[in-house]
Amino acid sequence: MPLFGQGGYVFFSTLNRTAKSYAFAILGAEYVLKLLPRGTHNYAKFIRPSEMAAWSRNSGLEVREQTGLTYNPLTRHYRLVSHDVRSIT
Repeated sequence: MPLFGQGGYVFFSTLNRTAKSYAFAILGAEYVLKLLPRGTHNYAKFIRPSEMAAWSRNSGLEVREQTGLTYNPLTRHYRLVSHDVRSIT
């Protein structure tokens, strides 16, 4: 049984494997701001948008768009950007 119907949409969201992501997600969120317990994130498991797109295509999915999601802890607002700490495919 398929997980989604013909013409359906699948969304993936993951942390991008970059130095900026390490700084913001691990150092910033876990150690500096203490928003999350230490050890919540594992940098080795972060996924680059190009890897997610390749895996999606290899699984027979069509990648229509990739975008980034950034969070400002001072304003507590999220916004979509070209590519950033979090990637949505």
